[in-house]
Amino acid sequence: FFELLEVRMADEPTENEVPFGTDWGPIFVYGSMTAHEAWMAAIGRVPEMRVASLRNYGRRAVRGAPFAALSEEPGMLTIGKVVEGLLPWERRVLDSVIDDAFVLVDSVKVRFLDEPEAELLQCHTYWWPEDFEAALEDHDWDFEAFCDQWLEEFVCLCKDKRREFDMDKLDDKDLEKMVLKDRRRKTGYEDELYGSRPATGASLPAGR
Repeated sequence: FFELLEVRMADEPTENEVPFGTDWGPIFVYGSMTAHEAWMAAIGRVPEMRVASLRNYGRRAVRGAPFAALSEEPGMLTIGKVVEGLLPWERRVLDSVIDDAFVLVDSVKVRFLDEPEAELLQCHTYWWPEDFEAALEDHDWDFEAFCDQWLEEFVCLCKDKRREFDMDKLDDKDLEKMVLKDRRRKTGYEDELYGSRPATGASLPAGR
């Protein structure tokens, strides 16, 4: 059975222990994070992904949410993607995007669809606990339905989580500047104050 990961895996190094450019191993995604738009919003790039299958686990939609949930179901087959090459900070952003109800586990074994004879690959994945099974729909999560109903909102969530991550790294002075800039942008204060952006070489109104 799964070994549940509380804060981090016992054999998973902290960010400071991982050399620059090193990832924390492959992770199997099977729902909203299979969308390229979500990765671009979260980490600014689309990582290497390969289609893979996971046997004896079923995928179901989470009621009223964009997420897919994975749970043990003998005889079922879940198709997803193996993501490789994520840097430590990118994994942290991914963790923040995934709903808190999910648990990170490290013991699922998947097979690449383009290498059916290859050995199974052990991956991390996000698993839905049995305690929350009542929140699941009776049907499979559907990618097309997700794109139609949830993608835009989910992309905004990914952008917000990335911004929160970036803000956490700022000192108080830089954080204050960022907050003030956002406030002015949202209220249109700068447009009211300066009007349209001046052309190159133009001066702002005196005393402003």
